Amino acid sequence: MDHAVAIAAVIGGLAILIALIVLAVSAVRLFRGARDAQRRIEPPANALVSAADEAQARIDLLNEHNEDLSTATAELSVQVGVLKELGTAGQDAVQAIRSPMRLLGR
Repeated sequence: MDHAVAIAAVIGGLAILIALIVLAVSAVRLFRGARDAQRRIEPPANALVSAADEAQARIDLLNEHNEDLSTATAELSVQVGVLKELGTAGQDAVQAIRSPMRLLGR
């Protein structure tokens, strides 16, 4: 009986040892696979980050131009308002000049 317990302990130890070896091999494969995947993914990921930074810079530039355009549009609106007032005043002046001529029949 003593030999059966010893044999069972040896077999159990071997089973644990084999499981640890399988675990170590799987861990090494996983580490290598992750490292290879990282090497394949890093260049395109860096390119995407670079492209995103460039796109953000262009968006910022567009926003600056948009602000300039908004300012120019506001200034133009003010000038159009002034021109409209001048046009109205001009029409009133022409009507005032023609008004006595209408009375005289011309």
